Amino acid sequence: MQKDDAGFTLIETLAVLSIIAILAANLVPELNAFIDDAKKKSYVAETFMVKAAMQSYVIDRLAEDGVIDDFVMYNEIFYPEVGSKENALYDMLKGSVTKGGQIRGIFYDPATGKINGMIYDVKDYQIEIKNDSEVEVRDRK
Repeated sequence: MQKDDAGFTLIETLAVLSIIAILAANLVPELNAFIDDAKKKSYVAETFMVKAAMQSYVIDRLAEDGVIDDFVMYNEIFYPEVGSKENALYDMLKGSVTKGGQIRGIFYDPATGKINGMIYDVKDYQIEIKNDSEVEVRDRK
């Protein structure tokens, strides 16, 4: 009987497939961690966009009325989801926010009219920005 060198044997094929399976099993958790980290970073960037839109809203309100009415702000900003048409920030953020995002609080300095930070809930995370630079991401799971 003559050996045919044209292909792989069943044992060689199984050995290669088992090595690939072991490598894939080791890479999946790392890939999931990478994806989770990328989501968190995109949500932080989204929070900064919402904060900028909120600052624009405050500037517009101060220019119109000279005051910020908490009740009006609650009904226009805090109560409706950020991505919904009922939210006053909708036109500024149309198509650039995650559905279901909710502003939970803002750090507002009435003396300067500046928003120094905010708390924003999006998906499974709560993102808090303080003093425009300190960012804290908490899991809400």
